[in-house]
Amino acid sequence: MTMPIFLQYISFVLGVLSFFLTAFTLKTTYSVKRELLYRNEQQQFLNDYDSINGRIGGFIMSLQKQNITDSLLKDIRFFMVDLETKYTFFPRKVKTDLHSIRVLSSASCITDENNVNIIAKLIRLKNNLEKERRHEF
Repeated sequence: MTMPIFLQYISFVLGVLSFFLTAFTLKTTYSVKRELLYRNEQQQFLNDYDSINGRIGGFIMSLQKQNITDSLLKDIRFFMVDLETKYTFFPRKVKTDLHSIRVLSSASCITDENNVNIIAKLIRLKNNLEKERRHEF
């Protein structure tokens, strides 16, 4: 006993519709998960902003006093990597600042010009992070 042809068409159409509905549900679930993770990161950033800003200010003050040590440069590099990996929602300009500071502080010999560039990049990073903090999420 075989199924009537119209039932075969109906089952085929329903099968195709259920496939697309499942794909749409999967996409929506992924989008909601990603949005929740971003919002969680953004809230964490707002909570941590004062300590982040204070550390960057401390780095600037140490570099301005010409108190450049390998330990300080290592702390700057580790801090930049921490920010880069902890807050993935940062816009490109902040990520570029983090990367350039990390590269400049990795130089084998820190010249006065490199020191000035690191300070300038840290100030720019500080200002960009302030804009991100004021940005409505």
